[in-house]
Amino acid sequence: MLAMPIADLLRERIGLDPASLGADAIASAVRQRMQAVECGRVEAYERQVQSSEREFEELLGVVLVPETWFFRGCAAFELLRHFVANEWRPANPLGTLRVLSAPCCTGEEPYSIAMTLLHAGLPPTAFKVDGVDISREFIAKARRAEYRAHAFRNEGQEFARPYVIHAGDKIHLQPEAVASVEFAAANLLDSGALQERGRYSVVFCRNLLIYLHTRAREQVLALVDRLLEPGGLLFAGHAELLQRPGYRPMTPLGAFAYRRTDKQAPLDGVDLQTKASTPLGRPSRPPSHVYPPRLSPAGPARKSQRGIVVPPLRSEAAAGEESLARARELANAGRLVEAASLCERRLSADGPCARTYCLLGEVCAAAGDLARAEDCLNKALYLDSGLVEALVHLSLLAHKRGDAHAAAHFRQRAARLSRRAPKPRLSKR
Repeated sequence: MLAMPIADLLRERIGLDPASLGADAIASAVRQRMQAVECGRVEAYERQVQSSEREFEELLGVVLVPETWFFRGCAAFELLRHFVANEWRPANPLGTLRVLSAPCCTGEEPYSIAMTLLHAGLPPTAFKVDGVDISREFIAKARRAEYRAHAFRNEGQEFARPYVIHAGDKIHLQPEAVASVEFAAANLLDSGALQERGRYSVVFCRNLLIYLHTRAREQVLALVDRLLEPGGLLFAGHAELLQRPGYRPMTPLGAFAYRRTDKQAPLDGVDLQTKASTPLGRPSRPPSHVYPPRLSPAGPARKSQRGIVVPPLRSEAAAGEESLARARELANAGRLVEAASLCERRLSADGPCARTYCLLGEVCAAAGDLARAEDCLNKALYLDSGLVEALVHLSLLAHKRGDAHAAAHFRQRAARLSRRAPKPRLSKR
């Protein structure tokens, strides 16, 4: 395939799961960069991107399309405001609130955090927001704090108006909303990333984990474990529901936040006040890591292959329906490895598909690969947050590992969606 060596390079350096972007996304990005640098041979460009850090970053700028806007997922910012006004500020009247936004893309999220904190009554000197992203191009745009009107497409954020300056077709931010935000390029897979920054009371890490393979996701979560102080809040994406020791889901609907409940060891024995004043540094190259586990016919998985019944999913678009139906047949016949292989081939050929990921998650669960099952089901939810089947199976997985709180959370979401679904109308005769 056109971009396989480069896909492997992206997997190694930034933890990207190529399937999360679609079949042709990386190949398309490679073609675009080859044209830009006037390189006519794929092999030559592969050598160039492997040897040139600058070209690798240029490729990242094409692969990592920034899809964000101000106050995206507004429930998270409302919960942040409530947390600051009712918990953090009363307990820290003279303290400085530290918030991390990673990845921060082109700055919309960290600036939204800053405006929310100003709205909560914190003066600019009472908080500090760090915005971190792997793309130096995105960081440069974030520092300019210049946006188009479409970036403010969320409604109901009238409190942000005093911090916005209209200049023709551009929008700039007031200095008080910009001054408390600091940006830096860093790779969150680097074990030393942000090691000089101390701890944060709030971490926003939204819509990143869904794009990472299993090992990379664990590396990022280990970094969050190190950075988030006890009692602090972690905000994740709507499909990145966290089942991790030491974190308790918050209750507000739509916020997708978790409170850190366990204790932490000191950060290498270094005084936190000293570390908190250290500027953000340049990242080093992350270590390589292994591929995520795949289904294997060997071992305990064989015991789970008897009597498997995978319920049919709801109607699928015409394209690819035959292969998905065949995968269901294989799963129901207990031929789990073949079913998983067919799902993977479809994802590779057609790109991300919620129902394919959901079926693959069910197959992985039946085969005993619970970690990968959860990964696939979360990806299905990312693509279709209303997919009841995925929520039901995530509830079953949570129940199986003894996490009653998470199981109830998934079950309640599924029940709400089921109640909203239109009921069939009976015809009168």
